[in-house]
Amino acid sequence: MSQSIDPPARRTSPSRGLQSHSASQGNPKEARLFARLTLSQKALLQRAADLTDRTLSEFTVTMAAERAVQIIQERESIALSARDSEIFAAAVLNPVAPNDALRRAARLHDELVAP
Repeated sequence: MSQSIDPPARRTSPSRGLQSHSASQGNPKEARLFARLTLSQKALLQRAADLTDRTLSEFTVTMAAERAVQIIQERESIALSARDSEIFAAAVLNPVAPNDALRRAARLHDELVAP
């Protein structure tokens, strides 16, 4: 059963005493982001913004940026167990000599790709 969320009353104060990171660094905000969303999504975001004492824009941009950083870190990092780290380090520090198949592949690469 879904529960409908009524949008909270709008606050009239223009500032809630929060500054964005770029504003506090003296960097003007030069880009805009527009999004279409359902009324229930907007109400949900507004409710969370109110609970964190931020404007809807501040909340949305902050949360989106934090999640973007998290996703980038997750996708660009590889976490290895201690055992896997040791195996990887050993392979890098003590590489196996190239076999015939690798030598043939290197020659073929040089013939096809190298000038």
